[in-house]
Amino acid sequence: MDEAQREFNMIMTADTTGIIACMIATHTGQTPYEAFRSFIHSSTYREFRNPASFMNNWGPAQIVKEYLSRLK
Repeated sequence: MDEAQREFNMIMTADTTGIIACMIATHTGQTPYEAFRSFIHSSTYREFRNPASFMNNWGPAQIVKEYLSRLK
């Protein structure tokens, strides 16, 4: 993957990260900031940000479901 593709992936996943954080906050009762901090330190987030990951094809709801399942 070249630098332009990597940068494009970062831009596309940045918007979705905010959506995911708000959805996590709704499900967990955390503030959106707490949910964001928790998510970005998770293995789910690392997989999501990996351009080669299958999670790049998932919608925010699927990623939240995966994230929450890993908390248990």
